[in-house]
Amino acid sequence: METFSRGQQVVVLLIIFGMTLLYFHSINQPPDKPLMLRQAQHERDSTLALSQSKGEQPQIIDKKLTGAQLLTLNKKINLNTATKNDMEAISGIGPKMAGKIIDYRKEHGRFERTEDLMNIKGIKEKKFEKIKRFLTVK
Repeated sequence: METFSRGQQVVVLLIIFGMTLLYFHSINQPPDKPLMLRQAQHERDSTLALSQSKGEQPQIIDKKLTGAQLLTLNKKINLNTATKNDMEAISGIGPKMAGKIIDYRKEHGRFERTEDLMNIKGIKEKKFEKIKRFLTVK
């Protein structure tokens, strides 16, 4: 049985260490983050209209971003203007719950504060705590 030389042992340990670092880095990243970042960059670029004149700043074209795009850009979803699809972009809110939120808004009017979501059947404090960081009311 052959043994590794000291140099070979160091190389193997460095490879194992590097792979371990890559593994721990990857588990701390949300899935598909590179794709999400590429999509966010594309959306941001597509909303800029560059001026033809010298010295003028680029202007943002009025374009409504979807809930998924807002979340990708670390923006919050407005409860008072969100569509059902926008609400479904939030982890923990499925089609049924998104429909309940829209229905509640139609029946009761604008949300005054995000905590008003807890008036909807199925959204208790625990669920609200998980989703509140993605929401705003304006």
